[in-house]
Amino acid sequence: MVALAGIGLTAVTSLIVLRHSLLANDAGPVLGELQGRVADRLKIELAGTIGTQGWRARLAWSAFPATIALGLALLVSIGALLYAVIR
Repeated sequence: MVALAGIGLTAVTSLIVLRHSLLANDAGPVLGELQGRVADRLKIELAGTIGTQGWRARLAWSAFPATIALGLALLVSIGALLYAVIR
């Protein structure tokens, strides 16, 4: 029973992570434009900030460990379920 709950919670968590990744990916260009407007108004250089491409690369690498962790959690839960069924 615990293994089934673990699988369910892992599935729900992975869907939440996927949704947040998609929302953050859509927000990248808008945030880049807003950053440019603020820089223009303040008359500053954008040398120390990241652009839209940097935003996407950072997002992709930040989601990578979470994806691996969720996959491993799912595998452990499935393994626990199989162990419980066999025993």
